[in-house]
Amino acid sequence: DPLTVSVYYSTMCGDTIRFFREQFLPAWNQLEGQFSAQLVPYGKSNCAEQLGLNFSAIEDCMSSEDGNVLLASHGVNTHNNMAGLAFVPSILYNGVFNESEQQETLSDFLTVLSRHVTVVQPESCSQGPLLRSTLVLLILSALLSLRTLVLV
Repeated sequence: DPLTVSVYYSTMCGDTIRFFREQFLPAWNQLEGQFSAQLVPYGKSNCAEQLGLNFSAIEDCMSSEDGNVLLASHGVNTHNNMAGLAFVPSILYNGVFNESEQQETLSDFLTVLSRHVTVVQPESCSQGPLLRSTLVLLILSALLSLRTLVLV
C-alpha cells in the first residue's frame, strides 16, 4: 500500500506556510506518485479575523450543510488523531504521529519521507549493474556511430 502522509495545519500559520513551501512541495515534486497526501485544515488559528477578511463568503460556507459536514469531519479527524494538538503543522505517516520525527520532518521532510516510502525503481535498475553497464555501452556505441556518420 502507498504511504499516506497526513498534515494537520492552520492555513495562515507561518510554520505551516514554510513547511509546505520549503519541505512538502519539493518532496511532492520529487516523489510524485510515491505517497498520497491527506491535508487537514483544522486547528489553532483565527486567521480570517486577524486579517480583517470579509466574512460573507466564509459565513455562507460555514452555515451551509457542506460546510458543517466538512468542519465536523475535520474536527473529528483532528480530535481522534491529534488530541491536544500542540503544534501545527503536525505530520502523521500512515496515521501514526511520531513525536521524535516531528522536528526532523519540519526541517528535512524528504529524508524522513524516504524512510517511510518504498521507492519504485525502473525495471532496468532492478536488473543489477551488469544490465546497466550493458545499456550504457549500447548507448555509447550508438552515439559514437552517429558521430562517425556525421563526420563522414
